[in-house]
Amino acid sequence: MTDYTLFDQLEVMRPINKFHNTTGFKGAELKRRELKSGTQNEGILKFFQRNPGLVFSPEEVWKAMRLPTTPLTSIRRGISDLSNNKMYQKMFGEDAPLEKTQYKKLGSYGEMCYTWRLK
Repeated sequence: MTDYTLFDQLEVMRPINKFHNTTGFKGAELKRRELKSGTQNEGILKFFQRNPGLVFSPEEVWKAMRLPTTPLTSIRRGISDLSNNKMYQKMFGEDAPLEKTQYKKLGSYGEMCYTWRLK
């Protein structure tokens, strides 16, 4: 039997992690941010799985998940990752779990926002 550390167990979640390292993090800080990104993506996916057949804008997901300290842009990034078929095919050999719809909803800034749903 193999003993696993917390980081080994969290690696299991990595398939839905796609941290965009635009600020050049390295080492432990990069690992921490990758794990956080993966956890956010997992939460977003679980939200859609609990609401099959419904469409949501990123802002609606953010509000429904009650994540006031998480930037809305992180939710948008997570939804984009979870609907990126090219990335999913390359990494996992399967289609992404979410899909962008043609439906738009009015966002809080007065702009129409696209919606996504579980495939």
